[in-house]
Amino acid sequence: ARAVVALGLTLRERERMGARRPLASVTVVSHDPAVVELLRGRDNSDILGELNVKRMEVSSDDTALVDLAAKPNLKLLGKRLGGKLRAVSAGLQGLGQAELRAFAAGGPLTVEGEALQAEDVLLVRAPKPGLVVASEGALTVALDTAVTEALRLEGLAREIVNRVQNLRKTADLDVSTRIQITLRCGGALAAAAQQWGELIRGETLANALEILPPEASSEPTLAVDEIDGETLGLGLVPAT
Repeated sequence: ARAVVALGLTLRERERMGARRPLASVTVVSHDPAVVELLRGRDNSDILGELNVKRMEVSSDDTALVDLAAKPNLKLLGKRLGGKLRAVSAGLQGLGQAELRAFAAGGPLTVEGEALQAEDVLLVRAPKPGLVVASEGALTVALDTAVTEALRLEGLAREIVNRVQNLRKTADLDVSTRIQITLRCGGALAAAAQQWGELIRGETLANALEILPPEASSEPTLAVDEIDGETLGLGLVPAT
């Protein structure tokens, strides 16, 4: 479970997907039956929480995640094939997914009359559109990067929570102090605050959440920030 989380967080960092932005799913693949059984048999809510994803799938087959491509191992085949190397390389590029997967599983492979062994061919795994993939040891982890409008709004709400908590620290308010929040925003930020108001209040210990249009005059406005190109005016006071 820790390895899955580590790979998932590495993917988020590599792809610059902030951890506060929810994703639809994570898929974990292992060719080790014991690993698959272990992950399928446990409560994976901790993984879902750490990676901020809605659903986790576990499989022993990465067919749905990546497409295979093959190229010659030049260190081994360069001298052995000589002038035939170009034809073999082109033949490898023309192989279909079924042939490549059969070879990856240990099956024989003959290209341009040349019998190739596992060490002769470099298999490259390219993530399918909408996925990012990382592997380590017996595990492959794939994150679904497609973001629906619902996921986008939830992510914006969690960004608002983060800004409120930062402002709480700046205002030197204890983490347990109940507060009242005023937001000045429009567009997607306002939609997120309205749809996910209960989450924002719960996460920030807010008794009240007021959402005003950007042009509204209100006090206190303690901070002005920007989230995804939209301006957020933010004020908070201890609850009375």
